[in-house]
Amino acid sequence: MNKKSKYLQVFEMRQQGFSCQEVAEILGIKLRRVYEYYSQARHKEKYLKKQQLANRRYYERHKEEISKRKKIYNKTHSLQRLHTVLGTRINGKSVTIRNIKKRPIPNLCELCQKRKPKAYHHWDDNNPDIGMWLCNGCHFKVEWFEKGGAVAYHHLKKQIELDANCKLPEPTLALTEQLITELGKFTAVRIKKLRKAWYE
Repeated sequence: MNKKSKYLQVFEMRQQGFSCQEVAEILGIKLRRVYEYYSQARHKEKYLKKQQLANRRYYERHKEEISKRKKIYNKTHSLQRLHTVLGTRINGKSVTIRNIKKRPIPNLCELCQKRKPKAYHHWDDNNPDIGMWLCNGCHFKVEWFEKGGAVAYHHLKKQIELDANCKLPEPTLALTEQLITELGKFTAVRIKKLRKAWYE
């Protein structure tokens, strides 16, 4: 156990109500060390409380100025990040590519031309600069298409159509009656009510 973890353990155990001697026995350290760790922790806690109060007072006095600075920073930083940073996945791992030159952002999504673009879609990890600005909906569709979603969809569609076409069509009423009369020559046939199908 390193010094930092012992330091935290001593402070937590003293806060729970253990005496210094009990803490020393449980952790297997000298009593002198327990006093030292605990006094350091208390001093640090007092300092942090004072610092928090000072920060709060400063914020209350300069609230408007701080909010203005935050807005300016967020606007410039988000724009800079939007044009130079790209988050992607390579071999199943999340990767952030920095210092790239994306194409200029348009007013509308380059695919649907309806919503604001929120994502920069690229298709070549070796050339992340080349890409298109898309809204979230179009970006999801394009990613699905590139992962083979469209191929799988068309394959499944064809399979379902083949399965539907392989069933034999039901005979018409006239053909059924003809089959029954021919079958009646060889064996007794019990006939229920027969009626035309909806498509006849």
